[in-house]
Amino acid sequence: MLNLAVRCALILGLFLAPSLASAITYNFTSGSASLRAELAGTSTSVLDQPSPVIVALGGSFVDFEPALGPNGTLTGLELMPSGAFNLDLDQTIVGYDVIQVSNAMLVQAPGATAALSGAGSFNIDTIMSGDITGVGGPPPLTSVSSLNSATGGSLFISGTQLELAVFGVTLATFESLVNPGQFVDVKADFTFFGVVPEPGTAILLGLGLAGLSAAGRRGTRD
Repeated sequence: MLNLAVRCALILGLFLAPSLASAITYNFTSGSASLRAELAGTSTSVLDQPSPVIVALGGSFVDFEPALGPNGTLTGLELMPSGAFNLDLDQTIVGYDVIQVSNAMLVQAPGATAALSGAGSFNIDTIMSGDITGVGGPPPLTSVSSLNSATGGSLFISGTQLELAVFGVTLATFESLVNPGQFVDVKADFTFFGVVPEPGTAILLGLGLAGLSAAGRRGTRD
């Protein structure tokens, strides 16, 4: 007959195992956005400062469901810069001296998920929102986005830690004041580091599995 400790461990394992089949949330620990501004359809930078511009991320989360698909599935993301920031532009090309970006946020499109390849890569539809204001040339540029963008990236997990990279997200598109008909794209690459906030769950599951192992050994001896 199983003793009380082993029975409790078995019960914990049975109750916790189904919960691990659902998405795991990785909360933000650090990260950055790498920004560039280029003439649309080219790699010509219109920044009047070194490119790319690195901006710290300020929080949010990534949801990953390991049991969905052969290599797991990215089921949710929300990435935000730590605050408002400026990009210095080449006014002779663009007509604006600076664009100010505030309230920026990247999320997946409603219902969008991304199955990982064996190498950890994925593609997902996203929505980039934010307030973009141009300074230094009339008329003022004001754009509240909601830009849809199909983007690719990579995701890696080590223990309770996750690293996510998302490439080529369109932050804003606007027309040059100097060359009408010529557009400028502001794009961003995001890198997110997160951690499961309650590793105790894994410890409890370990106790359950240990209980199963102990029960098996005891049954063999009996």
